[in-house]
Amino acid sequence: MASRRMFSKNIINSAQFLKMPPSSQMLYFHLGLNADDDGVVEAFTIMRMVGACEDDLKILAAKKLITVLNEDLVTFINDWLEHNIIRPDRKIDSKYKDLLIRIAGEGAKLIEPKERADRLGRPRDGKRTAQGSIGQGSIGQGSIGENKKEKDTYSTGVERGYSNFDKFWKEYPRRQARKAAFLKWKSKKCEDKIEDILDDVEYRKTHPSPNGWLDTSTNYLKLEFIPLPSTYLNGERWDDEVII
Repeated sequence: MASRRMFSKNIINSAQFLKMPPSSQMLYFHLGLNADDDGVVEAFTIMRMVGACEDDLKILAAKKLITVLNEDLVTFINDWLEHNIIRPDRKIDSKYKDLLIRIAGEGAKLIEPKERADRLGRPRDGKRTAQGSIGQGSIGQGSIGENKKEKDTYSTGVERGYSNFDKFWKEYPRRQARKAAFLKWKSKKCEDKIEDILDDVEYRKTHPSPNGWLDTSTNYLKLEFIPLPSTYLNGERWDDEVII
C-alpha cells in the first residue's frame, strides 16, 4: 500500500514559504507528493511533468527546503520527517539511500524498516516510529525521547544568553548535528564573534572552492565542500586566510 503524503503547516504556512513565487511553491508540493519513503525524488522528472524551471528548484535550495544530491537533480526534501512519519513496517528504502547518506551524512534522519507485524503473527500497532540519525554508515538507535532531550539541551542553552547561535544556525547551509555545534559555539566563545562568523559564511556561500562552497558548474552549494557546523566552529574557520 502506498504511503500517504502530507505537508506540515509549520512549513507551508510560514512567511519563508509563502514569499516564494507560486511556481516554486507548486514544485515543492509535487516533489513531496512524488518522493519515496526517505524523502528523495528525481526533481528533473517532476520539473518536466509540471512545467517548472530550474530557477524554481534553485529557490527551494536557497531557502534550504531541499538539498540537491547530484548533477542529475536527485533531490532530498530536508524537512521530510516534519511532513511525514511513516510506519517502519510499511517503509521501503530509497534506491538513492547510499547517495543520501554519503551527501547528507548524519543530518539525514531516516526510518529503519522493520518486518511487517501482521506477518509475524503480532497485532498491528499504529505507533509512529522514532527518528534515527545516520552515523558511521548505519541507522542510529535514537528514540523520540532522546531527540527531545537533546533539543531541550540546546534550546535551554540559547535561553541562557546564546541567542546569536540561532542566527548562525539559520544562515549556515549545512544544518546537521545541532547539539554538537552548540557545544562548540559555547566552548569557542563565539557569541561575541557573530558578525565575523556571519560575514564569512555569506562569503563562502557565494564563492567557489577553495575558499567557498559554491559549485560553479551548477550554481548550487555543494555539500562535499561544506564542513559540519561543529567542525567549522571548532576550527575557527572564519579566521582562515583567503586563498587567491
